[in-house]
Formats: sequence, C-alpha cells, structure tokens
Amino acid sequence: MMASITAFHLLTQAPDQIAQQMSLEEKVGQLFVIPGCPERQDEHLQDLHHLFNDCHVGGVILKQGSSESYREFFASLKTSLPLLRVGDAEWGTSMRVTDAVRFPRNLTLGAIQDLSLIEKFGKQVGWECRQLGIDLNLAPVADININPLNPIIGTRSFGDDPERVAKLVSIVVCAMQEEGILACAKHFPDHGDVTIDSHIDLPKTQIRSLIAFEAAIQANAGALLTAHLVVDDKVVTFSYALVHDLIRNQLKFPGLIVTDALNMKAISNYTKPGHAALDALKAGHDLLLYGDHLSEKVNAILRESVPQAISRIIQAVKTGEYSESLLDEHVIRIIETKQKLLQRPPVQETIIATQEAKALKQTLFDNAITLIRNKHLPLKPDQEVRWTVLGGEAPILQQAIHSSYSGLHIVCVMKWDGAIKEQLRNIKPDILIVMASPYGLIDLPKIPTVLIGYENDPMAEESVRKVLFGEMQAIGRLPVKIPIE
Repeated sequence: MMASITAFHLLTQAPDQIAQQMSLEEKVGQLFVIPGCPERQDEHLQDLHHLFNDCHVGGVILKQGSSESYREFFASLKTSLPLLRVGDAEWGTSMRVTDAVRFPRNLTLGAIQDLSLIEKFGKQVGWECRQLGIDLNLAPVADININPLNPIIGTRSFGDDPERVAKLVSIVVCAMQEEGILACAKHFPDHGDVTIDSHIDLPKTQIRSLIAFEAAIQANAGALLTAHLVVDDKVVTFSYALVHDLIRNQLKFPGLIVTDALNMKAISNYTKPGHAALDALKAGHDLLLYGDHLSEKVNAILRESVPQAISRIIQAVKTGEYSESLLDEHVIRIIETKQKLLQRPPVQETIIATQEAKALKQTLFDNAITLIRNKHLPLKPDQEVRWTVLGGEAPILQQAIHSSYSGLHIVCVMKWDGAIKEQLRNIKPDILIVMASPYGLIDLPKIPTVLIGYENDPMAEESVRKVLFGEMQAIGRLPVKIPIE
C-alpha cells in the first residue's frame, strides 16, 4: 500500500488506480469533512493535523474568521493529499467571513425580477469563495418554503413557487461554477414544509416537488446535500431508497452526495456517532459532514465523534459488514472531484469587500423592494409625518423623514415578535414599512400602504427611502404568498 497519496498522484494517475493504492484507513478518511476554525490556534490546529495526517481526513468546512485568517489557516495546514475545502456562503462569504460584503438573503433575491442580477450575485459569491481558497460552497438553498412557520429555512429560501425557485437555483449554480466553485444544492428532498428545526430534533415531511433539485442536477451542480428529515417513515440520512436509489439512480446525479452535519440533534439525539456515519454511508452518501461553531462542541467533534465514526467504518469494512468495493466507489468520486479542482488556474488574491461588491448589493436591494399596496406614496420631500420605529432603529429613514405629531402615520418594523404585532394592531398606521421578513404580515389588519424592505440593512433602508420619495419605483414582487387582507 502507498504510504500517502499526494497531489502529484492526483495529477498523474487515474482515480481508480489511486484508490487501488490507498490503504483502508486512507480511503475511509477521505469520506469525512470536519470543522476548521481559522480564528483558533494551538490545540485546535493540533487536533486538525492529527485527523488530517494520522486519520487521513480529506475535507474541512470553514467556520467564522476574516479573509486574512482564512488564508493563514489554509497556509498552516500541511497535508499530503489536497483537502476538499468547504464553505457555507448562502448570502455571500459574509455568512462566515467578517470582512466580506453581506448580500441579501435568498427570499429578498426571490423578489428580484431581473434574472441577470441573480447571475451576477452567483458569480460574485463564487469569486469570493475562490479568493478565500474554498472549493465547494454549500449553496444554493433549493428548499421551497411553503410553510410560513418554518423555523429553519424561512428567508433562506428563494420563495414558495417551485418553478421560480428552480429557475433561481439553476442560475446560481451555473454562475458559481463558472467561477470555479462547486455548488451544492440543499436540503434534499426539501426542508421547506417543517415546523421543527433539525438542529434541535428530527422533523417529518413529505416529498411534494423535486423540481429545484432536478434543476440543480441539469445545471451540473457538483454536489447535493441531504436533509435530516423523516419522509414516509424513513430517515432520509439513512435511507438507501431516498439517497442512492432516488438521487443516484432515478435522478441520475453523478456528483457528490453530502450529509447535513451528522452532529445535529436530529441525528445525535437518536444515534451514536459511529452508527450514524456508517448508516449514512450505507445510504449512499459520499461525504460525511460535521460542523459546529462553539469551541467545546468542535473539540468534541474532532476528539470524539469523528474518531469514533472512522473506527466504526473501518471495522465494518474489515468484518465484511460494508463492502470495500462500495467504499471505493465513493473514494473514486471524491478523487475525481479533487482532480478537477487541481486543474483550476490560480487566483490573484485581493480584498473581497470591493466597491463592485458593494454596488451590486445596493442594486440587488433596489430591485427587490416590493410595494404590496399603495394609497399614499410617493411622499413629498418636505412632507411632515408621524414616525414610529418598532424593534430597532432606522437611522437612514429617520434622517430623511420630517417627523411631526400630525399627518400620515408611518410605522417602520425592524423585526417581528408578538408584542410588535400587537402594537401594530393598536396603532393602525397609514404606511407600514417592513425591514424584516414579509411573513410577519400574516394576521395583521389591512393597512393602506405596505412597503417591504425585507432586511434590517442600511442599503435596504436606502432603497426604501428612494421609493418613499419617488426617486425610483418599487419593482420587486413578493416571493411568497401572504394571506393578508
């Protein structure tokens, strides 16, 4: 057996030849993706180097840090076989990277009608990932959020229209991959109709539409990520019928199939780490993902859960419980992916929070702002109005509006909760500005003018300001059906 597989072997040999030369331990290690925290040093790096070099772990998912810490982190990792470096950048790398531009969430993007802007967004996210050294981005979210009470997807979804979501998923997949980043559509078969957060427990649902995932496959997405769900009395993560048969055989998906984090409580509440990893592998997954943000939980993953899982799979292969030929199929698929990634041209590192990125963000918000009902707009530049902000501050709007004790009453909501909704029922404003999810409008009485800014963000405020005073039209369309009067 080869002592260690290197980048040289990836560049010069066929995937099946490489797999034949790998030890069982090397093969099993390639299945795992573990959390790496760029801001942590010393013992954390020792834990990682042990898993990468002694246990041959082949993937890392990056947690919070700056762009500089990301680059320093990658430079500090010494491994024989190149790692698959995974990011979680649904609304841009700012989801994890402190100095990146925070782009609008998917629900906001779902309101935009100019699809060329969605493509620009996808290309920007792909470019940022490449700048940081990321290979595989766990995005886009392909869930169709048909349940307003969904505690985990919500604004992470492009909307509740399957065909519309499928279109946007396809655009983002293609755009990111044009920048050399593997896209990963999630959470198969659809996490959009649940009332339980899978980080906390195991939700139940049913398959209604696979159109968004089919669109991702047709767009040649590099990966699909499955959800921790119960469908037809089967736990998707452990179901051969729903993973191998449905994804691999029926949908003809050739790329990597990735678990959601196996340490999430939807799984860990019911299954030990070793059994969960082996059962997920048996279902047909190529990559076994682990991740968390709290240091003590990350330590437990690296020191306990992952070693236990690796040991359990090695034992299963040695005893014949799991076939080494099946293991080879997964390893070969991973090696093929790494070979393709090694062939990408290098990037010239630069700052990621560029002026172009900031301008794109403003344009996205400008195109998303949605006017649901209008009786009073535009306002006159010097028009005096009663002004109330609930759930936070809106400094840009506050500065632009001439506040008084009479005239039209404008209420601006920065976040939703039960108390704020009750206040709105009592206030009965003339104009309601929502700088939060439009789902909060459910069960409110009819308000003459309703303007949706979608997010508590200065650029979203600026877009709303321009609509209020007639400097631009609100051309966004509500991406979800809201039962309002």
